[in-house]
Amino acid sequence: MQDKDKINFRPAEPSDLAILLDLMAALYLHDESPFDRERAERATRELLRSPEHGGIWILEIEAAIAGYIVLAFSFSLEFGGREGIVDELFLQENYRHQGWGKQALQFAAEQCKVRGICAM
Repeated sequence: MQDKDKINFRPAEPSDLAILLDLMAALYLHDESPFDRERAERATRELLRSPEHGGIWILEIEAAIAGYIVLAFSFSLEFGGREGIVDELFLQENYRHQGWGKQALQFAAEQCKVRGICAM
């Protein structure tokens, strides 16, 4: 396992759009799901403009782009308020099975906590 201190969760910006779309295409290919690049681009642009709906973070390990995570917010009566949903989490092949995904989920849980979101 690699040194966990070297992972960085960088908030995605509009200038990251092409990188994000390439990573999304890889995720959908891995899942054997159809990927509509134009639809994904529209939704990604909207989420980047609307942080009240969630966020996208690029996972960087030793300055290399390892993947991304998308956290979306919704409202749940069952959980008594806003909840966070990990909508997408993708790690490139060479970063899998090393604990990075677990760290990404912990990061998402922390993001919910600091935003006062009651469940993930």
